[in-house]
Amino acid sequence: MAFAGVPERRADMAFFPIMVDLCGKRVLIVGGGETAARKAAQLQDFGAEIIVVAKELKAAFPKETSIIVRSFQSSDIEDNDSDIFLVIAATDDREVNQEVSGLSKKYRIPVNVVDDEPLCSFTFPAVLRDRDVVVSVSSGGKSPLVTQYVKNKIGEALPEHIGEINDEMGKLRKRIRASVPGQKERKQIYKEELERLLKRDQK
Repeated sequence: MAFAGVPERRADMAFFPIMVDLCGKRVLIVGGGETAARKAAQLQDFGAEIIVVAKELKAAFPKETSIIVRSFQSSDIEDNDSDIFLVIAATDDREVNQEVSGLSKKYRIPVNVVDDEPLCSFTFPAVLRDRDVVVSVSSGGKSPLVTQYVKNKIGEALPEHIGEINDEMGKLRKRIRASVPGQKERKQIYKEELERLLKRDQK
């Protein structure tokens, strides 16, 4: 049920891509299998604090994961002190996944239910990352094969060491903004420096 004045998401309405700071944020993952472990590793790589609730662990989770071995309880989400930022439901029990999804939406917490897009309020994209350069690709959950194809094509097109180049451009930007007042002049300097770095990288 949508909130008053907010339409239900249409089938042709894509998810909006957004970059979120996960550093220090608490993420609840319900499920103890391989998929849950992959999600935990991916999110932890972006700085998230992972809490896993699972009846049984069937996969190896990252070292710093907080693991609670028991069935999911509504208090895992309802507890006001839990400060959960995101929720992932990755069990093989759809009733549990539905409960996790419903509670998360009730408490306005973004939720992803693995392989069940109608229960999601956000989806996981395929990710390409080199330092701070992050590219995400999504097919709206319709075709992982299409997502992987597009990801591979983008990966082939990206310059090698683009993350390192980005770091250098960031340092340059700080210096130029402090010393060059004109926006047009700054833009030209950035453009020339990027071209130089890309040519250097091709040698």
